Amino acid sequence: RTDAPATECIISRDALHSVLRQAQPSRGATLPALGGVCLVLSDSTIGAASTDLEVFVSSGEEAGQRVLVPHRVLSELVGSLSWSGLISLRVEDAELVVQAGKGTFRLRTLPLEDFPTFPSESKGRRVAVLDADVLREAASGVLRSASSDEARPVLTSVYLSAEGHDLTMVATDSYRLRRTVVPRTGVELAEGVACIPARIL
Repeated sequence: RTDAPATECIISRDALHSVLRQAQPSRGATLPALGGVCLVLSDSTIGAASTDLEVFVSSGEEAGQRVLVPHRVLSELVGSLSWSGLISLRVEDAELVVQAGKGTFRLRTLPLEDFPTFPSESKGRRVAVLDADVLREAASGVLRSASSDEARPVLTSVYLSAEGHDLTMVATDSYRLRRTVVPRTGVELAEGVACIPARIL
């Protein structure tokens, strides 16, 4: 079941593999939908999203025909293909049809209504635009000070504060505290605070 008219998406094997890798769901999903990847198909582009109900990961296109399929099954199929040309993806009834060269594969889809609603970036507030290496370096130092005691969930989180030209990251296990400040860039950035579980970062 999908929420848009049928679309045939033509995309390269490498591009499809990259999107699936970026939207890989968490291991040990307790619900079939959480082990799935929600594909967003348009004529020549594709998007993908996954979630464990705490973190929502999306990559690529956000507008198009949506279909939910088991991530592991699709990833293993794409990884096993020897075909290096373009791949066709389309939805027929309750199946995702993958055509690569002369090979045609049919994957049973999962109920789309079981997948959590997409959060929209346009409805959110962008608080920072950071270079990936800068964020990685800043987070690595802070994360070492976060607690691993799940009985105190606040201390297993990293406190983020976006104010002025800075993004401040703080973590503590009540015995030690680490604070890192990185410059934030971008236009029309909002200010705010949040606590994010350290394991997510």
